[in-house]
Amino acid sequence: MKLTIAKKMSLLALTMVVGMATLAGVGQYQMKRVYDTTNYTNVNSLPSVVLMDDTRATYNQMRIQVSSHIMNTDIGKMNEIAAKISDMRSKLDTGLNDYEKLLSNDEDKQLLDQDREALTAFYPRMEQVLALSRLGKKNDARDVYMSNAPYAIKLNDALQAHAKFNVELANKNSIQASAMQKSAAKILTAVFFGVFLLTVVSLYLFTKNLLRQLGGEPEEAAAIANAVAQGDLGGNIQINYADTTSVIAAMKRMSDTLKQLISAMSHMSQAHDKGQIDEKLDISAFNGAFKDVAQVVNSMVAGHVEMNVKAMQVVSAFGEGEFDVDHAAVQAAEFRPPH
Repeated sequence: MKLTIAKKMSLLALTMVVGMATLAGVGQYQMKRVYDTTNYTNVNSLPSVVLMDDTRATYNQMRIQVSSHIMNTDIGKMNEIAAKISDMRSKLDTGLNDYEKLLSNDEDKQLLDQDREALTAFYPRMEQVLALSRLGKKNDARDVYMSNAPYAIKLNDALQAHAKFNVELANKNSIQASAMQKSAAKILTAVFFGVFLLTVVSLYLFTKNLLRQLGGEPEEAAAIANAVAQGDLGGNIQINYADTTSVIAAMKRMSDTLKQLISAMSHMSQAHDKGQIDEKLDISAFNGAFKDVAQVVNSMVAGHVEMNVKAMQVVSAFGEGEFDVDHAAVQAAEFRPPH
């Protein structure tokens, strides 16, 4: 299917639009990936680290309050400390429940389950210490408190491990975001050069095809066409030896055919001037309308030749004293239309 220039220009424009749209789309996608990875640290990893640090701090403060409860003998003070411990316990439970909304993966969930398991094992022993302390059995409460050290350490280790996991996850996301940024830059560069190369190649092929169809620059084709239209056939039209289909090649053939026709007519005229009245145009050398022109010229010349021959015959007859020549035949020959 042959494409018109308008369609080729439309195709070129479409190629450029698709290329730019591809570049923009890839850029948006890559930037979103980098943003999502980086932003994950802000909306998840850092809040998780902060929440886990608050949980550890609350837990350690609660242990200090339990120790203070053991050391105090004033009922009012012990009740005040017990209220603080109850608030801290609620804060711990709420913190772990809130953290569940920030879970990143299965490992994160497993660590949260370990936190809750350690905390669940610690609570009954803490309540036992507080009960003994309220009864005034301070030494017994202190002994149970000290015996609960492994459970306290286990809970503290669990919370610390969980906090460490979130820090490492944040660092991992940071490294991943940096790698994505470099990868995105490479991909965007590759897409840009791909679109640029596609556009350059498309422009080159379009220009090459257009010049091939014209046979030269548009200004050159227009100048040749104007010259031929004004009857100027003296110019030497230059074309590639293999060019047989371009506009300029077609105009060269037209110009050469006109030159050939004019040259043949000039040659025939010179021959007739020399008395070679049988000379005529070779119509087989022409095609189409040019062949019709050659045929008309031959017919006109043949008519004039016939008229001249008859005129000479009349003159010759008069010279011999024959005055009965058919003047009507001479007049018919004179006014006969060309074949």
